[in-house]
Amino acid sequence: MEPSRRDVIRRSLSAAALPALPVRDVLDFGAKPDGAALNTAPFQKAVDEAAGAGGGVVYVPPGDYVTGTIRLKANVTLYVEAGATVRGSAGRSDYTEG
Repeated sequence: MEPSRRDVIRRSLSAAALPALPVRDVLDFGAKPDGAALNTAPFQKAVDEAAGAGGGVVYVPPGDYVTGTIRLKANVTLYVEAGATVRGSAGRSDYTEG
């Protein structure tokens, strides 16, 4: 039987020596790793949910993600798996000030 995506995530995080914290996978928030879709909202929702719960890990699985501004928060770790690329959007309007 093939391991579940959650099992793979847990093994990856254990190998990275991260503490056992709640994990939010950006795919569960609607991120699309296709190199074209703008993934700012799914990334930010994952960060906000982790922060609201007191902290955790935002997991970015392999793929190509495009984002605008993402505001990281205290006690939240952004874990970018090997094979994942997070690129800034080419659109200026995808970024906020402050």
